Amino acid sequence: MTAEAILLAQGIANRGPEIMAAAIGVMSVAFGGYAFYLRSRVRATLRWKPTQATISSSQTEERTVYRGQRRHALAQGTPVTQYRPDIRYVYAAGTIEHEGRRVFFGQPSWSSRDGEARTMVAQYPQGAVVKAYYDPARPQDSVLQRGQHRGSSGFTWVAIFMAVIAVVVYAVRGWL
Repeated sequence: MTAEAILLAQGIANRGPEIMAAAIGVMSVAFGGYAFYLRSRVRATLRWKPTQATISSSQTEERTVYRGQRRHALAQGTPVTQYRPDIRYVYAAGTIEHEGRRVFFGQPSWSSRDGEARTMVAQYPQGAVVKAYYDPARPQDSVLQRGQHRGSSGFTWVAIFMAVIAVVVYAVRGWL
């Protein structure tokens, strides 16, 4: 290694805490940006047009995933059953019929608790006629519950926590 390469490597190593703080800061901005996006979409649904919708399919999906350490390629880990609601509805925006799948923004994806998915499926049984809301600018975007969201506050708290960690790491960089 040349003297220049050694000095460059030492300079990068000495900047480790600053690089880590910057990386955590970037992740914080990403989480915060996604939380902002979710909240703005939720607020936008309050201006969407109401229409009648018919639930065409309503069921709880199940899947098995494997968690835990894998010691070799054939090991699968511990099986965990996950659930999610799969609710589909048909609605008309003007004279064009669309199919929607979103109940609300931030609705849960897969969860190891089946109660929430089953409750949502029970709330929207197949064949039920319900009110849906669609975006007049993009009629293929719709929800059954406007102004509802979950998840954006979680992303906000993760962003705040990561920002605090980034500031702390940056502040104590001289001590490391």
